[in-house]
Parts: sequence; structure tokens; C-alpha cells
Amino acid sequence: MLKLCTSLLAAASLVVSVNAAYSADFAVPTPDLRPANYDWSGFHLGGWLGAMCLDTAYIPEASDDPELAGCRLAGGALGGYSYQFGSNFVVGLEGDFGWGGNIAENSLDEVSFSLDNAATLRARLGWAFDDTLIYATGGAAWAEGTLSGVFGGMDGEDTRWHRGWTAGVGMEHAMSDSFRFRLEYLYATLDDKEYEVTCGCTIDAGLDNLHIARAAVIWAFGGRGNSASVAY
Repeated sequence: MLKLCTSLLAAASLVVSVNAAYSADFAVPTPDLRPANYDWSGFHLGGWLGAMCLDTAYIPEASDDPELAGCRLAGGALGGYSYQFGSNFVVGLEGDFGWGGNIAENSLDEVSFSLDNAATLRARLGWAFDDTLIYATGGAAWAEGTLSGVFGGMDGEDTRWHRGWTAGVGMEHAMSDSFRFRLEYLYATLDDKEYEVTCGCTIDAGLDNLHIARAAVIWAFGGRGNSASVAY
């Protein structure tokens, strides 16, 4: 009887071992669809949305407080080209255009400033950690402003284009071969312009401190070997 029980236990252990080995050999792994060896070379287009803040000054008509400051929501489009050298170093050129609106005011002088349009043309230098890019950027900036208010007891308004420079940093991540997500900060300072308002007054105003914090979604075209892998 003891020998029979021992034989049955040995047979059961053998069956369990065989089933475990069989299951391990034929287990279906979960596929990994992340981009493998992501290549940042190629053209890209996208759209952005974020906050635009201005802290500047003007030569007032009849006030001791020349500050113009405020923030607003802004959005726009961007596009450019990047090239990846070796395994990590990425260089590129990018331009963007944005739309804004009334951004700053001085209630003491009843003056408001509208940043109607803004554009930049920038170089990008970055370091790629496979599908994530950390970069610095800088270049030229342009902005269209409208100054309006009460000057010399009369309503006045004028529009001028400003030009200057911008610099910033950003992080971009490839969600797939073509789809990317970006977070970016830009600082810009632009020259002063003379606004000739309706009353015949001349008001000097500039965009000394323009801050843009934004998120962007980007579609990448081509590139050398951008392909998703199925890893097991």
C-alpha cells in the first residue's frame, strides 16, 4: 500500500512539472509597441496652445505709472526640420506663428496693449534619450502690437510691428513614430516703436519682457528609420 501511494505521488509530481514547462514554453508575451531607436530626423508640423505674459512699459501721456503688464491665452502653428547626428545629438530649424489679443493694460492712464500676432524663427540644439528630446532654442522674434486708450483727452489707437530675439528650452516626447508631444518655454524681448495715436500724440512702447509657456502636438514626417518595434 505504501509503495502504491509513493508511486501515485511521483506520477502526480511529474504531470505538474510537465504542465508547468509546457505553459512556460507557450506563454504569449505582451507586445511592446514603443518606438525602437527613435530617429528625430525629418520635417514636422504642429499646433500649440499656452499662456503669453507681457511685462513692459511705455512713455505715458499723463501718468507716473508707465507699466503695461498682463497675461492671456494664445495659440498658433509651428513647423520645422531636424537632423540627428550619430546616436544622440539633434540640430534643427523651426518657425512658428501665433495669435493673441488684448494682453496688458494700465487703468491709471486708461491705456491697453494688444499683442495681435507673434512669430519666431529659431535654431534648436538638443540631446535625444531615444524617444525623448531635451533641447535649447533661440533666434529672431517678431510681434504686432496695438496701443489704444485715452491720450490728451481723446481716444487714440495705432498698430506697429516689433522685432527682437527669443530664447528658451523644451522637452519633446515621441508617443509613436509620427505623433509627438512637447512642453516649451520661450522668453523674448523686442524693440520700442513710436505709436502715433489719433490725438496727434506719439507714445513710445516696446515688448521688453514677453514670456510664453506652451504645449504642442506635433506630426513628424519621414525620418531615417523611424519604426515601431514589437518586442517579446
